[in-house]
Amino acid sequence: MSDEGYIKFKLELIEEEIEHFPLIYELTKFRSTLWDLGLIGTIGNVSYGNLSHRLDDKKFIITGTNTGAKRLLDYSDFVVVIDYDIENNFVLCKGRTKPSSETLTHSAVYKALPKINVVLHFHNKVLWETFRLVKPTTSSAVDYGSVGLAREITKICNKINHKEEQLIVLGGHKDGILTFSENINELEMYLINLLAEQKQISSL
Repeated sequence: MSDEGYIKFKLELIEEEIEHFPLIYELTKFRSTLWDLGLIGTIGNVSYGNLSHRLDDKKFIITGTNTGAKRLLDYSDFVVVIDYDIENNFVLCKGRTKPSSETLTHSAVYKALPKINVVLHFHNKVLWETFRLVKPTTSSAVDYGSVGLAREITKICNKINHKEEQLIVLGGHKDGILTFSENINELEMYLINLLAEQKQISSL
């Protein structure tokens, strides 16, 4: 279940406070909604779910590791990813905490889909079981937060039209789903429709 367990990439962290980007308020508000819906949270002491937003061609802001227990985040819970190298399993970032262990996964989406500005990794058992192998699905042999997963995400993103497909099932990460969109409002509407579909499936 852990999607914010130990970090598998080589990390260089510049331990400085991040800039007060205006979008953090909107991002924090959206994340609190996700937390209320149970898409981000904890099971026992293990956090699950992470959210990020593009800042420019390469930089993006992402929730820190092990933040699932908090409904409302502050600036110290976010990390700015300055640079990354997927093949060399490396991330350079700035902040007061370490980034989510799924940072390479988010990096792969942003690199492959230049128009995508928001990436969310959430957990939902019903949707995972329903869409696995129906929607684009990564190999069950590929673990969370790994270079192998980032490679698979890249291959899938290179094949899809993000206007028509906004969801990737993480086959090797039980209940894990990756969604993405051009902006927060669009992703929120997509999730509302997904959860409505979940309710219909659960009632069958």
